[in-house]
Amino acid sequence: MVNREIFYTMHEAQISMDRRRQQYNTLGPHSALGH
Repeated sequence: MVNREIFYTMHEAQISMDRRRQQYNTLGPHSALGH
């Protein structure tokens, strides 16, 4: 399933993308490698 969000400003979109990037980098598959 694809998560969908509606952003009304570029600032909202940037905050959401930064949050998702941080989650991916800490919880993503490569975190198991210790990176």
